[in-house]
Amino acid sequence: MSPLHPKAWNEDQLQDVREVGQAFIKSRRLDRISTARSLWFVGTTLLVFAMPPLVYAQLPVWIGVPAAILLSLRALNCLSQVTHMSVHGTLLRHLALGDGLGDLCAYALGYTLYIRKQTHLEHHRMLNTLDDPDSTWGTPDQTARHVLRGIFGDLLGMSIIQKARQYYAVERHRFSRRFARRGVIKFIVGLILTQALVAAWYSWLAGSLGYVILFLCPMATLYPALIRLRSFVEHNVGAHPMGWVSRTVRPSRLERFVMAPGSQFLHFEHHAYPGLPLYHLPCLHAYLVQCGAVVDEPIGYCGYLWHRLAAS
Repeated sequence: MSPLHPKAWNEDQLQDVREVGQAFIKSRRLDRISTARSLWFVGTTLLVFAMPPLVYAQLPVWIGVPAAILLSLRALNCLSQVTHMSVHGTLLRHLALGDGLGDLCAYALGYTLYIRKQTHLEHHRMLNTLDDPDSTWGTPDQTARHVLRGIFGDLLGMSIIQKARQYYAVERHRFSRRFARRGVIKFIVGLILTQALVAAWYSWLAGSLGYVILFLCPMATLYPALIRLRSFVEHNVGAHPMGWVSRTVRPSRLERFVMAPGSQFLHFEHHAYPGLPLYHLPCLHAYLVQCGAVVDEPIGYCGYLWHRLAAS
């Protein structure tokens, strides 16, 4: 198979790729969860999460602030990946413990694991349709200029408000029936306690405004902008009849560090095999490439956006 745009592949080709990959996963037992690798990812995530105020405190302001913000963005994306693995049941073999870790990381991001699970699993079911809950980040056929307008709104904090409305079922009441009073109380208490601990850590090392400047502001502005860019590149394949089709990306080192930790840039493979732990995706990807099943792999998230802008 040639490296075509995913939309150009027919259903038989895509099904062949899926079957080849499934046989390889079974033969190599790649669907098995490695507790050690999962705990290593969780541990390094928590370490990176603690580093921004430390880095800020040790460097001159003109270096410390951007360095700390970059680390905060990586930490936010790593926290998101921990919740992501928990949603798919690939974080730990002990599901209750995995859910607990996922919930803790979700609280740091301002929501619960339950909310993420409802929206994300729906995202997998409704991918490449207008009913995808992640359509707040863009539709399947959106243009690059539309993405830039969206990023501008993200930097103004508009999308974080829109996403919060969706998450808490204010906009469409999509998930409100599932919320129990006990669950709401648990969420509020957990959110307050988690954010209070984060604020105390940042304030202790980076001053009273450290929590706001180095954590809250990036989470409300830059982080959504990165999500929108990543979503555009990985999912902008049009309304494909095979609903799971997405795009694998070859990010730059900086992009991989800041916005694509945990091999999440191997997105074609993830949507084809959502039950596969993220750390096994590189092995599967290498095998599919070896078999000639190469799906459109743009070089970099920013590179793909620039290419689309130049072509428009």
